[in-house]
Amino acid sequence: MKLLDTSAIIRSDLNFSEGIYFVTPRVLCEILDENIKLIINSAIRKGLIKIAEPKEDSTREVKDAAAKTGDIKTLSDTDIEILAAALEKNLTVVTDDYGIQNVAGKLNLNYESMVQEGIKQKIRWVNACEGCGKKYPAEFTGVCEICGSRVIRRSGNKF
Repeated sequence: MKLLDTSAIIRSDLNFSEGIYFVTPRVLCEILDENIKLIINSAIRKGLIKIAEPKEDSTREVKDAAAKTGDIKTLSDTDIEILAAALEKNLTVVTDDYGIQNVAGKLNLNYESMVQEGIKQKIRWVNACEGCGKKYPAEFTGVCEICGSRVIRRSGNKF
């Protein structure tokens, strides 16, 4: 079974012959188009879409994995909720978001892309000074304390 992120709903024609889909409450809140809302609400009433609301333990596990991959700063609360729900129910995540795909890979979750090609390799991101190369924690923002250059996110190594 599949869990859809917001872009997967907006960009797809939702072929319900493939079975039941799941969404999270935050995904529903992100849908602004009234026509899409009508379609989604109708599908929910018919049981074709189910709402998956993850528990705090799963959310914490996703945040830990995102911190390890270095994606924690780029994932929204909705992204984290999607991954946590997929983790609890062992769902395939349908998303074009590379950050979600990267963390899904770290959590050994399956994922599918809609429009874009999916990620080719899983990456551990690091924050490092673009001047001297000093490494910083994933949550760090600002300038290097050694040389004053920008601290940027860049690819560390594969995990």
